[in-house]
Amino acid sequence: MEKKLKVRELLVYYVDRYALSTENYSSITDSGQDGLGTLNAALIRILKKSMVGEISLWDAIQQKEGPRRISIEDFEKYCFRDWVKYIEDNCSDYDASALQSDKDRYLEEMSWIQAAQDTVLSMNAAFESGDYDYRVSKGTDDTGINEEELLRKGHDMMLEAIYDTFFERFQWEKLKKDMEQVNLPSGSEYNAEITPEMVKAAARLGSYLNYIGKRKA
Repeated sequence: MEKKLKVRELLVYYVDRYALSTENYSSITDSGQDGLGTLNAALIRILKKSMVGEISLWDAIQQKEGPRRISIEDFEKYCFRDWVKYIEDNCSDYDASALQSDKDRYLEEMSWIQAAQDTVLSMNAAFESGDYDYRVSKGTDDTGINEEELLRKGHDMMLEAIYDTFFERFQWEKLKKDMEQVNLPSGSEYNAEITPEMVKAAARLGSYLNYIGKRKA
């Protein structure tokens, strides 16, 4: 699992990676001399604007204890386009080659995800329309396996194979934990306390991006 950074640590990572100038900029605190104030404010604005389901990423990365934390991978998943636009529009001095390298990597990763999604949608459409060419006799054979059972099992296996081609291990435990978090016991819907953890879990469940593994090289 990728290390989660404090927001300031995330900012320092990008300042170093892109050689962002902090000269003559304000600092995060009045007593500091880090020159990170303007960049920090911009990063926080982007985190607050980016949505995960129905809540902002800023709220989604709030921890039970301690400061907010987020991994570089998750930040770039939701905020990379806005962050790059801010740098290109507002920073006059930065390492353009390092930024372009990350832009190329991001576009490649997104194209892989889109390709996988398009393939799955195509397979699902074929399944729903009955257009699969499974080249077996229709009806029930001697084993008792009928056409619907065969197609369903084959469809699930093909989806799994496609996922395995594009991505590393699916985060089943994370999905299970989030589903358990929002699954209220029967009869308790009207008097249950809605906790911040439940709201975050419900927001994460709104996108498959929160559970797929890293793209395979």
